[in-house]
Parts: sequence; structure tokens; C-alpha cells
Amino acid sequence: VLKGHGIPDVRHGLAIAPYLTGKALATYNAIPPADLTDFKKIQTAVLGRFEVDGESYRRRFRQRQFPPDETCMELYHRLSQNLDKWIHYSKATSLDAVKDLLVQEQLIATLPVDAQVFLLRQGPQSASKTAEQAEAFLRTKRSENGLQLTPHPYISSQ
Repeated sequence: VLKGHGIPDVRHGLAIAPYLTGKALATYNAIPPADLTDFKKIQTAVLGRFEVDGESYRRRFRQRQFPPDETCMELYHRLSQNLDKWIHYSKATSLDAVKDLLVQEQLIATLPVDAQVFLLRQGPQSASKTAEQAEAFLRTKRSENGLQLTPHPYISSQ
């Protein structure tokens, strides 16, 4: 829209300021003046303030609650929209990327809470990288607690 009105890219951040209110305006005002010409930084900050990111849509999609005032069709549409937005913000553009996203989410969900917190703070990455970081985290935690790593009883050491 801004480009259509002939507003140069470096002025996009300044052009939206008069249209912001409430939390969006407070977030905008907290951005360092040097960053006000970077529309992507402004967009990221404002969307982050309203929890508009892949993680928030993942949580909404995984919410195990059937609101009493919602029909099954409304629930279906809400779930579908949340999944679409989760995938969109996660930048998964292929079937393999969506598979990786789901495997990563399930991997994190099965780990101890402290490992989950650690991995979520690391930010988005591949499922295999998440597994490597989880393994390193758990190995460090076990060594700090003086526990020995033992292989699973069903896995051969050969």
C-alpha cells in the first residue's frame, strides 16, 4: 500500500506511526530512532508485542480446549487458520519443511521442561539441530549432577 502511494521504503516506518495506537504505539515509541527507517524491525517488534509469531500460533493450534460457545465447524476453521499461520511464520515452504517442523515440535514436547525452555530460547532451527542441542544440554546436565549416561536397554552398543 505504501509503495502504491509512492512512499520510499526508508519512510515506511515513519509513515505508519500516525496510525498506531495503544500497545502498538508504545512498542513503536520504544524502538531506537536509528531503527525507525527499518520497517522489518518495526514490524517484528510490533508483531512480537502481540505474540504474532510461529510459536504463538503453534500454541493456539495445540490448545486442547473446546470452547462451549464454538461450533465444530468454527473449531475446524480456527484450527486450520492457526496451522496455516504457524507454518507461514515458521517459513516452512515444502512438505519436508512441515515434517521437520512437526518432528521438532514433538521432540521438544517430549523432553524435560528445563530442556524445552533451553531449546525454545535457541530460536527456530531444524529438528536434527534441535536434537543435537538437546543431547548436548542433557549430557551437560547429567555430568553436572554426577549421573552417568547409560544407553537405552533395547539399544545394542555394537
